[in-house]
Amino acid sequence: MRIGIDTSVLNINQAGTATYVRNLIDELKKIVPPDMLFLFTVNHRRDMSRPKSFRSRVETIYWDIIWAHFVLPRRARREKIDVLHVPAKVTPVFPSCPAVLTILDTTVFQTPENFPFWY
Repeated sequence: MRIGIDTSVLNINQAGTATYVRNLIDELKKIVPPDMLFLFTVNHRRDMSRPKSFRSRVETIYWDIIWAHFVLPRRARREKIDVLHVPAKVTPVFPSCPAVLTILDTTVFQTPENFPFWY
């Protein structure tokens, strides 16, 4: 089975979500052959300590919409991924294969006003 994991959260979040993803990858590498595990990531790093700016908002839109819904499914299809794991936030609306989404907290449901409408 070809397993794909969206590791983009490692470029954005260095807290609990990133720890979860790093540990998940470390454990999967122990049991999944290297040629069956594919790690996908968006190519920019987000500095969460910076004040929000127009540029950071554009990067957020890229991450949340373009990457998750268009680029990631295309890359998964190209690699013939059997199952795609998205460990944070947003899973493709039209995934190119079965997808698993990890929901690490429900803050978006508790305070929806703090999140973009597409969440």
